[in-house]
Amino acid sequence: MKRSEQKKEEIKRAIKRVQMGKKAWTATDKSKDSKKNLPVIQILAERKIAMVELDVDMDSEAKKVLITIGKENILKDEKAIISYGFAHALKNGLKLAKKLK
Repeated sequence: MKRSEQKKEEIKRAIKRVQMGKKAWTATDKSKDSKKNLPVIQILAERKIAMVELDVDMDSEAKKVLITIGKENILKDEKAIISYGFAHALKNGLKLAKKLK
C-alpha cells in the first residue's frame, strides 16, 4: 500500500473514532507523524489585526541585523510564537487534507 493510501486509511479510521466520541489519533496509530499531533486546542477568542507585508531590498548586513533583532524579540513574545505555530500547523493540515482528496 502506498503511503498516501495508508494516510487516507488512517484519516478514515480517525473520523470513525471521532464519530464514536473517541480521540482522533491514538497511540496505536502507526503514522510517523503521530508523535507530532497536537493535543486538543480550544480557541477562546479571535481578534482581527491590521498587518502590512513588505517586499524589501537590503544588503546582507542589514538583513543580519534585522534577523538578529527579530529573533531576540520573537523569543520573548509567547503569544506571537503560539500564533505562528498555530497558523503553521493549520496550513500544513490543510495542505495534507487537499493532497488526500
